[in-house]
Amino acid sequence: MKNALLAMLVLYAGISYAQIQNPGFETGSATGGYPPWVVTNISGSPALVDGSDKPHTGLQALRFFSTDPFEVQVSQAITGVAAGVYHLKVFFNMPYGGDATTFTLYADGGLGEETASALSTYDSYRSLLCSNIVVTAAGNLMVGIRMAKASGATGTSVYVDDFSLIPAPTGLQNYSFEAGNATNGWDYWNVCVTGGIGFPENASGMAHTGTNSARFYTAQGAPFSGVISQGLNGVPPGRYNVKMYYHRPWGGDPITFRLRTNGGAGEKSIETLNDSNNAWRSLMLQNVEVTASGFFDIFIECFTSGDQGTSIYVDDVSITNVDSFTGLQNPGFEAGNQEDGWDFWSTSVQKGIAFEESGTGSPHSGSNSCRFYNNTLGSKETVNQEIVGLTPGSYDVAAWMGHIYTGNCDFKIRAQGNASEVSGTFTPPDNAYHNYGISGVSVGSDGLLKVWLEATATSGDVSTFFDDVTVLPTSAVESWSLY
Repeated sequence: MKNALLAMLVLYAGISYAQIQNPGFETGSATGGYPPWVVTNISGSPALVDGSDKPHTGLQALRFFSTDPFEVQVSQAITGVAAGVYHLKVFFNMPYGGDATTFTLYADGGLGEETASALSTYDSYRSLLCSNIVVTAAGNLMVGIRMAKASGATGTSVYVDDFSLIPAPTGLQNYSFEAGNATNGWDYWNVCVTGGIGFPENASGMAHTGTNSARFYTAQGAPFSGVISQGLNGVPPGRYNVKMYYHRPWGGDPITFRLRTNGGAGEKSIETLNDSNNAWRSLMLQNVEVTASGFFDIFIECFTSGDQGTSIYVDDVSITNVDSFTGLQNPGFEAGNQEDGWDFWSTSVQKGIAFEESGTGSPHSGSNSCRFYNNTLGSKETVNQEIVGLTPGSYDVAAWMGHIYTGNCDFKIRAQGNASEVSGTFTPPDNAYHNYGISGVSVGSDGLLKVWLEATATSGDVSTFFDDVTVLPTSAVESWSLY
């Protein structure tokens, strides 16, 4: 029955294409094999055994068993595939536990191998997705999966079932994880464990918007790393801001969230530490260039090194074209807030316990400011903007900064154009707003200027504020005054 399901999907955008044969291993047996799948032992001697006890669907699954380390590959060559872009999906399981095993899904449509990997020790089926497989005009496609147990002497059974080849739609899909779940996968997303002990878990009822989000649970007593990723296709060339929301509602170990992208012009990333705040917060990566290829890879990585059980949530990923925006944007932080982020600014925590707070009650001017709360010595946070479209030359960068409560802090302004970074560190003498600036930042022919505003707690509890940023040609600034 399940083999027939994929056979039914033979039309997409008016064209027909060849499909994976025997995708659910319903034809064949452990003794005679599962044609046309080819099994290759790369190392060790895992035994191909009957998998009818734990299929994902249908009556059978592919199963290997070994007590010793091993690596085995299962592959299929397909011909007559219509040229285009595809995703490859499979389900894997380790229902009886055992030693940690890495599952690597791969495909090659003529332009080189694409892969996606997951680490598992968990006793439930989970999905693995390999994105943006380009099949050339020759129509040849190699698909398969490798399973590798690097160490250990525990009897380990690994199961694989239900391969599917999916034509890739254009643009960002299922941005809020409303379609899918932890068991069958969130549609078009790859949500998998990459290190330590943990597993994807259902997140209905805990969403930033809607009714669902992507979720990991990390087991107590072990570090963890996981990735949530999607390979986009058909994105128009240009500059984009990429944004996502993250949450750690039940406490537990500090989590580092890293947003990483590549639109064809090189990888960019930003990360933040969440150690205290029981609320949704956003992380944004600015000015990601998408080239004429239209491919755009998004990775959301989560890390913890602690020993407490922790739930990790991600929701509402977005990409926004920013080609029309040049020069400094939102200098007074009037647009945005602590949960959604301040428009065109990226906020992140680098160290200690700190988080974004509402700045509506403490602006220098207008009705808002960028505000952080720090309650540990040495905690550090940053707000930054990548400014494009500036005329080449020398610039001065300044901002109004202040703090309240019993503690104190150091402020820092950093800026970099086409030459060495220029920075200045400032310690306010009191709780009032003060205007600080740096001079002589060189901007080159690309018109790009990166600006960072940082605050580091030096004593006690302290809330820090940034407001009214200015970026002006050095010749336009007569002198710096501190108010």
